[in-house]
Amino acid sequence: MVSTVINTDKSLQSDTTIHPLLARSHSSQPSVASLVVIDGHIEHCGLLASSVTDRAICVVLESDRDGIEQITAAFENHQSIDHLYIISHGSSGCLYLGNRELDATTLDSYREQIQRWFFPNQYQATIHLYACNVAADQIGVEFIEKLHALTGANIAASTEPIGCSNWGGSWKLDYQLQPVVEQLPITRAALIAYPDLLASGDC
Repeated sequence: MVSTVINTDKSLQSDTTIHPLLARSHSSQPSVASLVVIDGHIEHCGLLASSVTDRAICVVLESDRDGIEQITAAFENHQSIDHLYIISHGSSGCLYLGNRELDATTLDSYREQIQRWFFPNQYQATIHLYACNVAADQIGVEFIEKLHALTGANIAASTEPIGCSNWGGSWKLDYQLQPVVEQLPITRAALIAYPDLLASGDC
């Protein structure tokens, strides 16, 4: 299988360069139902990106660009996506994506983009937020409810640290808005080996 770039900048799509950390795709699969988005700021993002399974497409967000716009571009390039997995640093009610923060306030700025992510299949969509403490309190719950209202997707997130068990983390999403089946398309070996937490600071 060949790893290729999913170039999220349309102005650069004619000058695509192979880079295994930016994306993985498989030419034998014309449509992919799952998108794994890994923020480029997280430590050891290459370990996770290189361990995404064949049933998903993976995009690593460029750290100096708007992460929400990069996700929107990935949806535009792969219109069969039903399941979105975001792996990033997080805090209560907030995801850190590229050079932007996505929270209940900034969601309004991206309303038109985010509403298009799963359309017209939003009623079978799921979003899995692998970031520390996103659903930890009422602020987090309100953020998830607002994201659900925009996307129509069932959403799973965590009230606790995500990542290495030696630091008190896990890869379990213990909060769900509507039922979500957890099946992160990254190999178990990579999740066990991951040595850090996905927090914006100390979880």
